[in-house]
Amino acid sequence: MDGLFLIELKNRMDNGEVLLLDVRPKEEYDEEHIPGAISIPIEELKEKLVSLPSNCDAVAYCRGPYCLISVEAIELLTTKGG
Repeated sequence: MDGLFLIELKNRMDNGEVLLLDVRPKEEYDEEHIPGAISIPIEELKEKLVSLPSNCDAVAYCRGPYCLISVEAIELLTTKGG
């Protein structure tokens, strides 16, 4: 990831503007994750949507640029917001 993007992401997380979701399996999150990220595996995301704050943006990430788990997560999050 771009360094400036990570700085802005951290600033927005610190200000409560962004919720960073790690949608990989829990084992992968436990192994390593971006500091401040919340683990919600994609299999659990749909049932946990109602518990997510609605006053901030959500950013979902998974394994990398070719992983589609985060795309599925964003689709679920968009449905919640719409």
